[in-house]
Amino acid sequence: MQARPVIFVVEDDPAVSSVIKQVLDPLGIDAEYFATAHDAIDALDRRHPERILLDLTLRNSNARDVVHALRAKRYRGLVHMMSGSYQAPIDEVEQVGVHGGVTFGERLNKPFRCEALLRVIAGNWRKTRPLAGDRVSRGARSG
Repeated sequence: MQARPVIFVVEDDPAVSSVIKQVLDPLGIDAEYFATAHDAIDALDRRHPERILLDLTLRNSNARDVVHALRAKRYRGLVHMMSGSYQAPIDEVEQVGVHGGVTFGERLNKPFRCEALLRVIAGNWRKTRPLAGDRVSRGARSG
């Protein structure tokens, strides 16, 4: 049996985390949610997620802190930046990561629709492994 895909969601807005949870749970993805960069960085010592959804601005920290830690820990998964702000700050954070070997996937611009999250997360995973909720995700796209 194949292990469930693991994803970290680093987001300090409970409403956004709730929407992400509603999308990821039916897909059979093992998601962990963190409101601070510090908590997410600490969790990297015990788990190695295949993906990270990372909000640009967090209370008492920011995405740059997480990206620096990912570089130091030689993280080799895929990071998807989330932001409701302008493109330039995301570009700067991604630049820091790319120079340290961090790989970034498609961005999610807030507010994003569930279909956009499905496309970003499930679409790429289906190329390498089926997800538990494939029927659910196809239905969500067409509806």
